[in-house]
Amino acid sequence: MPILNKDDDFYWSSVSDFYIGKSYLGLEKEDLAIKQFEKVDSIFQKRQFIVPELLENYNFLIKYYQNKKNSEKELEYSKKLLKADSILNRDFKFLSEKIHKDYDKEILEESKTRLEARNKWGFGTIAILITVLLIVALLAWKFYKNGKQIKLKYLELEDKLKQQNKPSSLPYESISNYGKSVLSEDVFIDLQNKLKEFEAGDSFKENGLTIDKLANTLGSNKSYLSQYINDVKGMNFSKYISTLRIDYITKLMYEDTHYLQLKVQGLADECGIGSRQNFSDLFQEINGIRPTDFIKQRKKELEEPGHNSVSGTLSES
Repeated sequence: MPILNKDDDFYWSSVSDFYIGKSYLGLEKEDLAIKQFEKVDSIFQKRQFIVPELLENYNFLIKYYQNKKNSEKELEYSKKLLKADSILNRDFKFLSEKIHKDYDKEILEESKTRLEARNKWGFGTIAILITVLLIVALLAWKFYKNGKQIKLKYLELEDKLKQQNKPSSLPYESISNYGKSVLSEDVFIDLQNKLKEFEAGDSFKENGLTIDKLANTLGSNKSYLSQYINDVKGMNFSKYISTLRIDYITKLMYEDTHYLQLKVQGLADECGIGSRQNFSDLFQEINGIRPTDFIKQRKKELEEPGHNSVSGTLSES
């Protein structure tokens, strides 16, 4: 054995330990035999390698702990036997089928039946309880993750609202070649100035506002206005107006606590979006957070001790 261990010959070490254990059984020294069989198991757990002749090792261990009425150890070695058997089926399929037919299965079935009978809950009940616990844990995890995501999105949006410096206007040279073929530089600059004035006001809240109406108001035409918005804003007219409206109401909700008391439909009406559902969808698409979640986060923030709101506290509203 010292030579085998020195050479790390785990195959012959495990075989030797097994037969030394069987020899102890023949001498009726059961406790010493079990120590040898446990050595075999230790080698198997470390190396994940076993041969068919050693499968009986687990039968001895299972029987021993069965007689000792140690169901925990008995179940432990029953599981290890199943694991060993699966490895044998993989590595020694032919030998495993020829050498071990029904004996191991009989031992395991007997052990399984007896252990199930001892468990007053039964495996079915335990399975249901585990399933319920897993569902509850999954729901709790989703709730926690969703809460963190909402908080993160709120902070990102808050940071955006606090930014004072607006991006500089896109120069004419930066638009697409197609845009230059449609818009002359003079037309481009004219639209740029007029849209700045339009965005600074609140006429974008007008119900039924179309690109034709806005083009007429600006003294331009639909093609020029559409091309300018596509090139400079990176979106179509409908998305452009929706973004102006959502940015407008978001700023009001952040700066004035009065708007935190309005219902979603009231917020939608305030910025010129007729449908409550359409408003909620656009708010989440543009801001990354639902309006109701934004309101909850903002109220929570304002209620924190020592916090000063932009235009008053919730109690004042």
